[in-house]
Amino acid sequence: MNSERWLILWCQAQHLSTRHRSHIFRRSTQRPQFGSLHSPGQNTSPFDPSLGSHVDGVLGQGGSPPWEQEIEYKVFYVGPPETAGTYAETAFFHKKTNTLLITDAVLKVPDMPPPVLASYGYEGTPEELSLQQWYYKFIAFNFLTMRGSDEADFKALCKPPGIVSPILRFTLYPICQKQAAAWVESVARWPFEQVVAAHLQSPFRLTPVEFVDAFGFLFGKKSSWEPEAAQLVNLRSASENLDGPDALKSSIWVRFDVAQS
Repeated sequence: MNSERWLILWCQAQHLSTRHRSHIFRRSTQRPQFGSLHSPGQNTSPFDPSLGSHVDGVLGQGGSPPWEQEIEYKVFYVGPPETAGTYAETAFFHKKTNTLLITDAVLKVPDMPPPVLASYGYEGTPEELSLQQWYYKFIAFNFLTMRGSDEADFKALCKPPGIVSPILRFTLYPICQKQAAAWVESVARWPFEQVVAAHLQSPFRLTPVEFVDAFGFLFGKKSSWEPEAAQLVNLRSASENLDGPDALKSSIWVRFDVAQS
């Protein structure tokens, strides 16, 4: 890559914007000589935190970035009126290493708790997490309903080569299913062999076919991870409250209504 350096905000979700932006703001302040690009949907609220001293552009808008010959990118963005808030994720493909770089789109759930969790432990005090605490934290963080089988439910999430976050699957994609499916199919045209994600285990091996399999629910198919209806009580309530009752009419939800009846 050329001698220029860039700060890039890949992902934007209205309820996560402070966390994502704080990193960019800090780096931009520390390294004002770096170029700065971000995904669409920033500054949609007067309460949005600053992105730093300068912003050089928005990914997918205007001219191509100078590094595009080495790293291709594809933007997924949805916002009002289709959705109540805004959400964006930019996927990058590093050609030389056949690596897909993403933020939240697909996760690999590790068997063991990530070491970083020891910095704040189970209840805010630095300490290693036990396996049972790790199972509980991951299941609870994803709003999956506890049903007395944490270990089995967690291991089902670990087994696939990659999964879609349950929160995104059931609270975002039901209201933008068509747009998300088009983006997933587009990303899967890249010949990647591994993924570097912003969360949990990275890098991890994943092929384009396995990437699409993780999103099977967008296409009316089974996904790499399939929950049972009893695990979705909390997510159903969250989806209805965040997105409105029409979200539950999506095929992403309807299949679980049929299974439950």
